[in-house]
Amino acid sequence: ELEGLTSSGQTSDRITLTRRTLRRALERFVAGEVVAHELVSWASLLEAHDQVDYEQGFEKRIADVLFCVASPEINEPLSADSCQRLVERLEA
Repeated sequence: ELEGLTSSGQTSDRITLTRRTLRRALERFVAGEVVAHELVSWASLLEAHDQVDYEQGFEKRIADVLFCVASPEINEPLSADSCQRLVERLEA
């Protein structure tokens, strides 16, 4: 699921980023399955990709959390605690 959203190939298909997918990416970081720079790169790619839509009704929440993940240098460094807070923001 996450890998499908990181394809760098050109596609005419729109991709929908859901809260579930973003939550899973944060959980994978906390579990040590991905490192910070991988998560940041993934989030940056999605944030900049013009074929990515956000789950209907949750666009602002997803955009805000994605921005925090993609830009830890101006927000908050990624850690287990910061990722848990971001998951809570997605669910609020």
